[in-house]
Order: sequence, then structure tokens, then C-alpha cells
Amino acid sequence: MNNPPIDRFNIVYFIFFFQGIGMLFPWNVFMNASEYFRLRFIGSSWADNFQSYFAIAFMLCNCSFIALLMYTKVDHKFSLPVRVVSGLVMNGFVFLLSTMLTAFDSFAPDSFFFITMGSILLCGISTGILQKGLFGLAGEFPPIYTQAIMNGQGIAGLVVTLSAIFTTLLSSNDYHDVKSVNQSAFLYFLVSLLVILISCASFVLLTRAPIYRYYTLASKRQIHVDEKKNSSSESLVQKDTSATFLPIDNQEDFIHVEPSFLNVFSEIKWFIISIFNIFFVTLTLFPSLRMIGQVGNSIPNKIFPAFVNLIFQIGDVIGKTLPSIGRIKIEVHMPNFFNQDYQAFLIILVMAISNGYIASILMMRAPQKVSNTLFREYAGSLMALALTLGLTAGALFSFALRAMLCRCNPFVS
Repeated sequence: MNNPPIDRFNIVYFIFFFQGIGMLFPWNVFMNASEYFRLRFIGSSWADNFQSYFAIAFMLCNCSFIALLMYTKVDHKFSLPVRVVSGLVMNGFVFLLSTMLTAFDSFAPDSFFFITMGSILLCGISTGILQKGLFGLAGEFPPIYTQAIMNGQGIAGLVVTLSAIFTTLLSSNDYHDVKSVNQSAFLYFLVSLLVILISCASFVLLTRAPIYRYYTLASKRQIHVDEKKNSSSESLVQKDTSATFLPIDNQEDFIHVEPSFLNVFSEIKWFIISIFNIFFVTLTLFPSLRMIGQVGNSIPNKIFPAFVNLIFQIGDVIGKTLPSIGRIKIEVHMPNFFNQDYQAFLIILVMAISNGYIASILMMRAPQKVSNTLFREYAGSLMALALTLGLTAGALFSFALRAMLCRCNPFVS
């Protein structure tokens, strides 16, 4: 099979796109159902600072679990479809539980907080499994499929943010309106569960597509053979322009070669450093900028934080869509002084577009820079680890920046 199968109607592209939505939609729901959790935590010391703990718990768990999998390679004992489906099933369990808990108001605030934190930790683990598996899989495909995942992640944040704004506008100003808040949370979690189920079903369809079999076996099919038939397995994967290709039809016949971290890192180190820096800077600045507050009165106070987040999410989606169009040069000269909200919105929008665009380009191209096609999955997973490390480091550092801006304890006020 020399030519790849055609992705008719871009079905496989949209499956990867939906995997990106399913990957981060649940986490975005946890962070945007703030009114529900604030109500449930009333009377505890977590009522005003739970989002800080949510973010730290999720990101540390998510990042640590990906690093653990990269180091131990224990997940390689299972096929990639099993890994991805298990991550989706775990996420599904978390949101089935969260949906059911909206009907029970008898839990003490502290008890409910620790139950929720347990759900957050499980969500971090399952998302780590999905990120490592899906970005690794996309690394074996043409770069446009990695862009599909990135774009799906952006859409997940945008959809949840829009729903949060509409919910806020339609809800009562009274935070103790238990019925309406619980109904909104029930719908939030139920939709998340449906998204996870659709992601699982579409991924199963993906594994049965001819294009999936072509690209997942293509890298293994291109095992370079040394002139000496009895050479070691290490020599089989060395790049040699005079080498031939070993035709392999059965997956059982593939020669399994473990990728070397140092070798892969040396080939894509600038991609890894860049993706880390992008998300470190973005996550350091964006939440802190949102805490500065309004400089005008063009946006209602109760939706101002969500509206700022919406501006960022729109820019993020635009930036992650641009790589599918082509190379675009953007030059923007910003004013030196700001006295209107729209000026701050413009800064956030440009930052989000550049973040989404550059991050997508890096994630798309890094696996293609690995000289040995066998290691593209590993390179994609390594980029996912660098991305989550940047997110985690940026989120942690943002608390220090927020403390400097508000001159307060960011974990309390």
C-alpha cells in the first residue's frame, strides 16, 4: 500500500477534532460551574478559593501522570485504543458521579469538597492518558490531524465559556437559588457525559478506518534493514539512505524498539522548549490580567470575568485554526497607555491568537522532525508532556503574580 487512503468528507479529521473537544471539555466544565460549587461549599473555608485548589490539583496530577507514563512506559502493555478508551471511560465515570451528586444536597460542605477533589484528581489522570495517547497517535498522521486536536481543545473552552455567560445572564442574582443552580450544574455535567460518550464512539469508528490502519502501521512498515540480515535490532532502525524497506503485513511481525528519550529530545528540543515557554507565559499572564478589573463600565460586572475569558477563547480558536489555512504573518503595534476595556480585550485577543497559532504549529511539526518514523508517537507524547508542564508551571506562577497585583493571599481571597 503506497498511497494513503483518502479521508473522504474529512471524517477522520473531524473525529480527531472531536477527540480534542472530549479531551478538555470535562475540565472546562469543572472550572466554569463555579456558581454551583460556591453554593455547595458555603460554610466551609473553600467557598472563595476552591478554583485555585481545583487548578493546582488537576494540573499537577495531569502533568505528573503523563511524566510517570513517559518514564515507566507501563501503558505500552496495552494497545493505544485500549488506553484512549480507558481514559474516556474514567472521565465518563467522573461525570456520571458528578451528575448524580447534583441531586444530593445532604453532604457537608467539607465532605463534598473532598469528594470533588477526588473527582478532579481522577479527571487529571484520565486527561493525561488521553493527551499522551491522542497526541502520540496524531504524531503518526500528517500534521493537519494534530491541528484538529488543538482546534477541538479550543472549541471546548469556547463552548463552555459561552454557556457560562448565558447561564449567568439568565440566572438569578441570588446565589442561594439552589434549584436553578443545581439544574444548571446538572445540565453542565450531563452534556459533558454525552460529549465523552460521543468521543468514545467516534474513536472506535476511527480505529476501523483504513486511513487509521495505514498510518499506524506505516511507520512500523518502514523499518530500515541493514545489508547484514543478522544485524542487531538497534541497527534496524538507524537511518541509512542505502537501506531497503522490510515489507510487513502482520502486526505480530513488527520489531519492537523502545525510543530513547535523549535521542528524541535532541531532535525536537527547541519545539519542546518553545511549547513549554508559550504555555508558561500565557498561563502566568492571562488569569492575572483578568484579576486587574475593569477600567470602564461597558460590560456588566457579573459577566466581566467570563467575557474576558470569552475574548481569550475566541482568540485561541482563531489561532489554532490558522495553521490549517497556511502561514500568516501578523504584525500588531499596541498603544502605550490604556483607559478603555476594549484595549485590554485587544491585548488578550492578540495574546490568545498568537498562543493558539504558535502552539498548534509546534505540536504539528515536532513529530515530523524525528528522523525515525517509529518514534513519532513518542515525540507527540513528549510534546504533550511539555505542554502540560508549561500549563502547570504557568498556573502556579500566576498565583505569585496575582499576589503582587492584589497584595493579597491568592489562595484565600
